[in-house]
Amino acid sequence: MKQLATLMLLLPFQFLFAQVRTDAVGRSGLPSGISYTGKFKSALRWKDSSGLHLLVVSETGVTSSKKDPDLREAALAAHHYLLNE
Repeated sequence: MKQLATLMLLLPFQFLFAQVRTDAVGRSGLPSGISYTGKFKSALRWKDSSGLHLLVVSETGVTSSKKDPDLREAALAAHHYLLNE
């Protein structure tokens, strides 16, 4: 389910910018100073005419809903960075 959500988030970028090659980045491969909320899920790096980009995907994990304590919820976050080379 989590991988599907990540794929759905990134799929439009693949079709719009098909000529851009992406590389997967592990948590240990993130540059210093990069922050994200929640638990690290995945990261992608690519370079285009704007520079070197980094997309970090993270999730909160399952938590109790603030609106209804009988419900559970989770959030997925994507953080985009344009890095100086």
